[in-house]
Amino acid sequence: KDRKKWQLYGILKDAGRRFDDPKFDALADLDLPNLPKNGSMAFPGAGFYAMRNGWTPDQVYMAPHCSPPSINPWHDQPDNGTYELYAYGRWLMPDTGFYTYGHDKEARNWHRQTRVHPTLTLNGKDTDIIGRQLLWQSDENTDVVCVENQSYQSLQHRRTIWFSGKKSNMPFFVIFDEANTDANGNPELHFPLAPGPVTIDHKTQSITTGLEDVNLLIRIKGKHPFRL
Repeated sequence: KDRKKWQLYGILKDAGRRFDDPKFDALADLDLPNLPKNGSMAFPGAGFYAMRNGWTPDQVYMAPHCSPPSINPWHDQPDNGTYELYAYGRWLMPDTGFYTYGHDKEARNWHRQTRVHPTLTLNGKDTDIIGRQLLWQSDENTDVVCVENQSYQSLQHRRTIWFSGKKSNMPFFVIFDEANTDANGNPELHFPLAPGPVTIDHKTQSITTGLEDVNLLIRIKGKHPFRL
């Protein structure tokens, strides 16, 4: 494909000029020898993370998010702990995203609910946005990020994500969630998936997609009994 027709090509070229950084140009032109061998990166001030094993369109890429309180909370959504997962040319776990101002108030309010994002909720209620980074380690083989959010006054959610075997034929993620609370209620973990067939296997406690090209296996283990 002609890279110059890519919608981000001009933006990256402009960034290369503005910041005098050849890496932007290298990404625009997919000049692999001049791109970092390890493309993973943490931006703790904003609470954004990029965990990837390459730069080409068939890369495996996860983008977790857990931000500290912002200066203007009206521009935030209560979705700390969320992430998106892309692999081999397909979005497998797209975050629900956001909705524009105006137009459709009902649709905007739906997108702003914590429970429609891939994170943890208690009784389906929206969480607070009080996140912080506890750990970030990254090399060419493994990424580890650990973040914490005071989701509710009575519940602290800690999420640790390992990206293992980055350079192997079967890279995988491990997500370890801890809900530290003395509250009673119904804690839930949400896994929004790309549109398509989904199979839930209660015997193996697993979820699999049935797409035509790239698929995802989610296997769940819990300290306490749970229901898929």
